[in-house]
Amino acid sequence: ESGSSKISFHLASAVSVLLLLVLLWIAQKKNFDPVKCFVRVALVTGLLYMTSVPAFRGADEELHFYRAYEISCGHLASDCRDGAGGRELPVSLWDAKPDNFKNFDFEQMGEKLKISLKPEEKEFIVFNTSALYSPVQYLPQASGILIGRLFHLPPVALVYCGRAGNLLFWILVCWLALRISKGSSLIYLIGLLPSMLHAASILSGDAVTVGCILLFVTYLIKLSYFEREKRITGHHLTILFLLGMAISLCKIVYFPICLLIFVLPRSKFRNRKRYLTATIFLVVVCILANLSWTAFSWRFLNEVNEGVNAAEQVKYILFHPVRYLGILSRTTANYFNFYLQTVVGANFCLFDTPIYIWITDCYLVLLGYLAVFHNPIEAQGYFVQKKDKGIALLALTAVFLLINTSLYVQWTPVGKAMIDGIQGRYFAPFLCLLPFFFRKRSEYRAETVTVCASILLAYPVVMTLFLKHI
Repeated sequence: ESGSSKISFHLASAVSVLLLLVLLWIAQKKNFDPVKCFVRVALVTGLLYMTSVPAFRGADEELHFYRAYEISCGHLASDCRDGAGGRELPVSLWDAKPDNFKNFDFEQMGEKLKISLKPEEKEFIVFNTSALYSPVQYLPQASGILIGRLFHLPPVALVYCGRAGNLLFWILVCWLALRISKGSSLIYLIGLLPSMLHAASILSGDAVTVGCILLFVTYLIKLSYFEREKRITGHHLTILFLLGMAISLCKIVYFPICLLIFVLPRSKFRNRKRYLTATIFLVVVCILANLSWTAFSWRFLNEVNEGVNAAEQVKYILFHPVRYLGILSRTTANYFNFYLQTVVGANFCLFDTPIYIWITDCYLVLLGYLAVFHNPIEAQGYFVQKKDKGIALLALTAVFLLINTSLYVQWTPVGKAMIDGIQGRYFAPFLCLLPFFFRKRSEYRAETVTVCASILLAYPVVMTLFLKHI
């Protein structure tokens, strides 16, 4: 390391320690109440995550940047030229990206920061991967970029504007879910998992997707359990429809989560007809929205890996269903530990920045304890209905099958004995369904441990990220 790198690291370390100690002091003053502490903790730790990673060092972040930028200009769908998805964008956006993504650090980013936007000089930039996604996933990032464009900021600075919009959206959604769940320590921890804070502090659309799912699930829990005597009104259904539509438009594999609408008790509707009309209508509309965007964006889908042929792979699955189930089981068994570690955050940036395994183990142990012993439903004196557990299990199973099958079709060579491309972060929405599967058995209050852990464990993660990039 150079002398300036050492100074930078020690300075960042000192600032991080000071900020986290202040957070601990504030948390103590707030009696470690998750609702009162969350925004402060999430904002400080999220900003540390965001500033410890140079622009474009998130997975596919330059592609997310191009998509968010075009949305900030009012273009909700990408253009298609010669089978490639993209748009005429400022040349400076392309020039600002790293020459070598793996070795891009703060020093090189400083040089790229000198590149001005020059919005009038344009060329067609291809970003097939992110062109596939609906604009819903990029609205927070695009909002941040739009504000940056009003001040004529350079492209690298616009990346951070988009990141800030993404982070603020995640904090807002998790805070709302926390309020709805009456201060659940489980919801608090999900909002501050390293994997989720990292996703929220770059331009990834994962934070928007998981955030909408978390809010949808907690709002359903509130209506179904915490407000048993209240009728379901048009206001409630409108919120559920909007969240369900957002989930369906984010990613096709997650639309079965909308089936959770059936956990709403029939007794909360005026009659059986109104119940069936509302629930079935939501599911049908979500499916149609999902299929409509999929049909529209299918033109941007390219088979990038050698040996991949989506049509042939679908035929293989249909003609060999038992063999495919074996492939699915083998893949899950071989990578189960990897899924567990990465769902909470084990390898960041371009999957080249691993954090200490003891950190992920700490999060897993605490997450498991809170899920089993501090269920937000039963913590309020209610019992999860068997029907609701069945619906949640059905939704989880359907999402699991869709995630694996979509990657087997689009990413894996025909007939391969293992499924390629699966990452633990794809299963992050499963964490939102944990309240349906466990019962609270402990009277011990876990707020103090949870809040302290979320603050103290942030330090080694942030320092690992920062050290990687100096």
